Amino acid sequence: MPATEAPIATDRQRLQSLSFGAFEFDAQTRLLCRDGREVALPPRVLGVLELLLRRAGDVVSRQELIDTVWKDAFVTDTSLAEAVSVLRQSLGDDSQSPTYIQTLHRRGYRFVAPVSTADLTPVRQALGRNDAPIAASISPSIGGQLLPWSAAIICAIIAGAAVWQATRDRRAASAPAARFAVAPPQGTHFDTSAPSLAFSADGTQLVWSGCDNTGCRLYLRPLDRLEPSVVAGTEDGRSPFFSPDGRSIAFFADGRLKKVTLAGGAPVTLADAPSVLGGTWIDREIIFAGSPSGGLMRVPADGGEARAMTTPREASGEVRHAWPAIVPGRRVLLFTIDTMAVDGASGVMAALTLDGGSSEVRNWQTIVAGVDLARAAAPDTLLVARGAELDAMAFDAVRLAAAGPPRTVVDPVAIAQGLAQYG
Repeated sequence: MPATEAPIATDRQRLQSLSFGAFEFDAQTRLLCRDGREVALPPRVLGVLELLLRRAGDVVSRQELIDTVWKDAFVTDTSLAEAVSVLRQSLGDDSQSPTYIQTLHRRGYRFVAPVSTADLTPVRQALGRNDAPIAASISPSIGGQLLPWSAAIICAIIAGAAVWQATRDRRAASAPAARFAVAPPQGTHFDTSAPSLAFSADGTQLVWSGCDNTGCRLYLRPLDRLEPSVVAGTEDGRSPFFSPDGRSIAFFADGRLKKVTLAGGAPVTLADAPSVLGGTWIDREIIFAGSPSGGLMRVPADGGEARAMTTPREASGEVRHAWPAIVPGRRVLLFTIDTMAVDGASGVMAALTLDGGSSEVRNWQTIVAGVDLARAAAPDTLLVARGAELDAMAFDAVRLAAAGPPRTVVDPVAIAQGLAQYG
């Protein structure tokens, strides 16, 4: 199909439905459905799909996709690559062995699956139908050698893990996994001086510390958008983490613990923190580790005096406590006990129950050794990092103990000073 054909809007008037595999795309309403159920996608991802379907069998250049879908907006190839990655994940496609979307290095993309066209009522009016007329099939020729996409990626994030949500009768409720790429803005890279990634509690926002030759700052990306934005006032920002409501971010910068409201305003300094060793925000209090030796500290999120929370047991060889994380739905805190103040040296994962009253908590339980840091994916599931390996482990939040052996979820993951980059 030549590049000079009628614009997409004309095709929407001529063809109301495009079918491929188990999917159907209504070109009039711009709805994508699978087996009668809508697949929710951002508008620009749907725009990419629509153009590839309209040009099925042809190579569509990156520039044509950007010019057509993003129009006058200034974007880079990274935005397009992210859109294609999101689209592939929603279609269940594999970039290395494509069923639907083929990447041709330095040329563009091609939709390689057969596409059927039909003059139907909009998909949203036809949900639940038993059958539908199908017109002539468009069978694109893949011909020639499939060229793998060998673009170099500075950093990649794989956000995914098996999360077991147990009901009272212990029957597991399954949830779909999502895999997608998050690339830092062109000319930047994820901070490698400390773990730099964090999700909001509701899973809708991602923040990271990104660096270039001028320094580091925080970048925020709502997961329903493709482009991140710089969080104002976060110069030198590292190791960020969200408030429980997702409206503010705490971070380390210039030897201090700070917070900033996403609605705007200057950052506020909360406490001194010469070392970046992580923090977590619980209700109206922040628990953090900011000293090269010592225990965890706690400080009111609205500002106030920072107080010691834990003290390392020197007799047991404990040097410092670091990387605190809260277990969702439980007043249980995870943290790492380091026996050597050396970057990349494994420690012991510990847990304690927060009583909310004592200025110093002493009764913690050690769970497993050989761990760098841990995060809770659910009240009964931990994600434990061991170097570049990420393991899932069942957890008993009542007994503060492992409830099963660990199993590897991702290997390898990127590391920062020997610690895994994950959230």
